[in-house]
Amino acid sequence: MRLALILCAALSISACVNTGKKEYPKLEQVSARAAVVPLWVAKVGEKSERQHRQLSVAVTGERVYAASQAGKIMALRQSDGQVLWTNAIMDSISSGPVVDSNLLYVGTIDAHVFALNADSGDIVWQGDVSSEVLANPVISENLVFIQTIDGKLAALDKNTGEKIWTDAREVPALTLRGTSSPVIVNDKVIAGFANGKLVALQKATGKKLWESVVGLPGGRTDLQRMVDIDGLLQADNDEVYAVTYQGRIAAVSVENGRTIWTRDMSSYNGIVMDYTQLYITDVNGYVWALDRRSGATIWRQGALQDRDVSNPVIVNNALAVADGAGFVHWLAKEDGGFIARNDLMQIYNQAYHNWGDEDRQELDFGVSGALEAVNDRLYVRNNMGALSVFQVSTPVK
Repeated sequence: MRLALILCAALSISACVNTGKKEYPKLEQVSARAAVVPLWVAKVGEKSERQHRQLSVAVTGERVYAASQAGKIMALRQSDGQVLWTNAIMDSISSGPVVDSNLLYVGTIDAHVFALNADSGDIVWQGDVSSEVLANPVISENLVFIQTIDGKLAALDKNTGEKIWTDAREVPALTLRGTSSPVIVNDKVIAGFANGKLVALQKATGKKLWESVVGLPGGRTDLQRMVDIDGLLQADNDEVYAVTYQGRIAAVSVENGRTIWTRDMSSYNGIVMDYTQLYITDVNGYVWALDRRSGATIWRQGALQDRDVSNPVIVNNALAVADGAGFVHWLAKEDGGFIARNDLMQIYNQAYHNWGDEDRQELDFGVSGALEAVNDRLYVRNNMGALSVFQVSTPVK
């Protein structure tokens, strides 16, 4: 098995563990144009959590689900963060949780997938895959799709964990430590791989339907030739959008894999979209809005350069990103201007007077994981495993 290499020494990116305090550029003051209200803060992980991409949260109905690297899984009440149940598995969790119907799914470093009862936290089944699971499981009908770090995509029965089919792709000698989650469009499962290729497979059988090159390796060294598709993919019935590290962003036909448009872009965070625009954070911390039809630039916000900026998410009519220093930035979708900002350390200090016996100056409030947005609420998990929830109470005009 060829394992991806962790490039922390070679790459100054948030996809790697940051072992020391980093000095970030000074921020300009923001005149608030939207009312953003912090609702609650909960401890959902360990203070020592440091990993290339923090675990996500899942929100459904009146519950918020979270997991920790140490194997702890919990359900919290969405209204106030009150813990409803907790459970633990004897494995290190590396992806999820993801909820579908009454089941909760997580993936682990030791190549396992667990399904738990979403109401009680009891383990329903455990399945085995080929390697470490860094991408969130994706559920469609009776299947759970698991993409592993060794270039494989597996379909499991969602009720039993039985493996239905597996597809394998060659992994380059050097890759980022990350994996994108596939997307489902009708009868297709579409996945991006570390070789810069986007592949569509028949959902039921795993038969390859088409393959499209998004990122073209360039340069002489393995480092220069890295074109991983590690971030969020976006798709509708007609087009799928993907971006690579050191490569391109592309719009590809869902029907046949034909490239509709491309432009140079480098990102490991992926894409979010609305009806007309794509939003993306590049490796330098610039936030972009692109036209979905052509890829043309609508606007670019450069004030967060070199701040290790997260993926963007849409909350109400605003765009939110977080950074490595522990700030949440709110932007207007129309022009990219700042409309609000939150300091996670300040919010946490107001919620909890005592984190423990550690020096507060040594605590890491930075965000290195994906943000989650549901309706008018934003869920932000920082590098200490603290989950902060915000609500945009006044829609942005």
